[in-house]
Amino acid sequence: MKQPEIIENFLSKKYKTLILAVGSELRTDDAVGMYIADELLKYKYDEDKIRIIKGATAPENFTGEIKKFKPERMLIIDAADTGKKPGEIDIINANDIDGASFSTHMMPINIFIDYLLKHFECKILIIGIQPKNLEFGTVVTPEIKKSADKLVKLIAGKIF
Repeated sequence: MKQPEIIENFLSKKYKTLILAVGSELRTDDAVGMYIADELLKYKYDEDKIRIIKGATAPENFTGEIKKFKPERMLIIDAADTGKKPGEIDIINANDIDGASFSTHMMPINIFIDYLLKHFECKILIIGIQPKNLEFGTVVTPEIKKSADKLVKLIAGKIF
């Protein structure tokens, strides 16, 4: 199954869904998750069914809010060095986190997920977008933005 199909099958209006954007807005393409969250926040949605959190470089700071919301589905979006072409979207299994580099987080994402799953049942999908540039800067590169915009449309079409 291709990445868009996996994402489409994972998301549905019937599930209480949390979207967690991760990344540094100061490191060019590492901000892709935050960019996607900003774009999704422009839509109107039911906050009892959908929550969008900009976790930045310390998503663990939002564990209380996430536990209180108790999502049935959680989508984590971040830049991830998977060795693919810039802008390529990859589905990353939480158990295979070692295969992708998430370097700007305070806590490893797999430990964060393990902690959350001790408090509620939830299916989690991690989306990694291959960055082109991780140097200091505040504008996502065009290739990454193009992939991010496609992902925004896909997500919005499934849950809004």
